[in-house]
Amino acid sequence: MVQDADDEIDHGNGSPRVLVRRDRLAITVQTWSLPLDVDDATRLVLVVDVTSSQQRLADLSYQAFHDQTSRLPNRNLALDHLQDVTGSGRPVALVVVELQRFDALVALLGEEYAGALIGSAAKRIEQVGHADDLVARISANHLLVARPDIEVKLLSTEFRGPPMTKELAANVGDADAIMVGLEKVQADLLAL
Repeated sequence: MVQDADDEIDHGNGSPRVLVRRDRLAITVQTWSLPLDVDDATRLVLVVDVTSSQQRLADLSYQAFHDQTSRLPNRNLALDHLQDVTGSGRPVALVVVELQRFDALVALLGEEYAGALIGSAAKRIEQVGHADDLVARISANHLLVARPDIEVKLLSTEFRGPPMTKELAANVGDADAIMVGLEKVQADLLAL
């Protein structure tokens, strides 16, 4: 019985694949194979290392969906996340956190420090939240906290003090933990 050459040789179609070199370094390559003669017995195989191109693509994808200074998910990722959640018919609770006097902080200390502060505030919110929560930076001084599978009847209110914030936190769940997290963020901001 004669075997077809396709059974023995992977002719490649240009799809990326990961190979491990002898020095144990993993590289991403693309392969193509073209016949050189009529009977398809002799082939030209082209293997191209695309590791750096794949890394650049991953870096660009990260930059498209994350804030550069705080490293938080950005508005684009938040919108994608919300479309996925609401598209599946699941309810979602949204809380927008505004850091007041943020522009003055940026002017005084610079964008990098202010971005680090936003990141710190987001980490504190994540510590008291749930694994499914998304905390994203949606503008210079606003964070969005999205928690799926929670129905909240409250549509729009401006929160100026602990009683109203505690009321909202009670609707979302873990009221005491959220209050402690918000008080720590507020203390960080007031310490500046």
